[in-house]
Amino acid sequence: MASEWKTVVRRAGGGRRSGPNTYIKNANTRSNGPFAYQLSAAKSVRSIEDRVLTLKTDLNRRMEELQDSKFSRKMAAILSRAFETESILGSPIDVVCYGLGSYENSTNAQYQLACALLLHKEVCQSGSLMVFDPMLTEADIQVSQDLGCTIIESNEEGKRCVHRPTLFFMPHCSKGLYHNTLYANWSTDSLHNVYIVGNSFSSYSDRGWQLRASYDIRHGVKHHFEVTCIEKVLELVSEESIENCFTPETVFNDLSLHHFPSAKVKAMPMEFWSNRPELLPGVDMELIPSS
Repeated sequence: MASEWKTVVRRAGGGRRSGPNTYIKNANTRSNGPFAYQLSAAKSVRSIEDRVLTLKTDLNRRMEELQDSKFSRKMAAILSRAFETESILGSPIDVVCYGLGSYENSTNAQYQLACALLLHKEVCQSGSLMVFDPMLTEADIQVSQDLGCTIIESNEEGKRCVHRPTLFFMPHCSKGLYHNTLYANWSTDSLHNVYIVGNSFSSYSDRGWQLRASYDIRHGVKHHFEVTCIEKVLELVSEESIENCFTPETVFNDLSLHHFPSAKVKAMPMEFWSNRPELLPGVDMELIPSS
């Protein structure tokens, strides 16, 4: 891994990310397989046992706050309706968490993990709960496993193809991650299994957002625009906005549940599936690369 590379780093207690930051390895940065994380000087001298205990205490507090909140009730109701529409409510539904960041270093990430744990227990029942973020620390990983989560061992860059109903819990992730998750499931066999809690796809369209390749205008080359899976799937997606009635308000703002009704998926012509939008090479989509 190079000594300097670009990534998106969550600030402790921070809100929605506005763009990629530069992550520079230093003496307090450690690597563990696909994970690379930076510890503060104070945390680097604390024992792993102490850090795990502190994190478990913090997460228990976040879960207690969420447990009986208006937000968690509304979120569970929205998911239950979507699952019931597809006749899968009560069936095992996997949960995949991408891009939460380090819970040890972010209060927002703690709330988001707590929310995923509650949804898994109350709505998704006996499915698996899987987690990945390159910024997970040793304490994050141990606590996740103690809570029954499976750590995804490699950086999939969001490209997980699913063959049974799966909730992708991806609050405030990059556009590139959403694109890759859709791209990996771009077929009649998979897309109807995908449920995404994440940034509103329709808001990208409302803002007129399009993926733009980086071309050097100094050489007289015009900018080139390309539609991604996000834009193309708008004609197919069923999106329900999730009311942001939780404090701190930056934890769950601008989120929607997106799913792809099986009847619509099956009715789409073959041309739709054969014209899968490619992620243009060299475009900064705020993705943390797998290598």
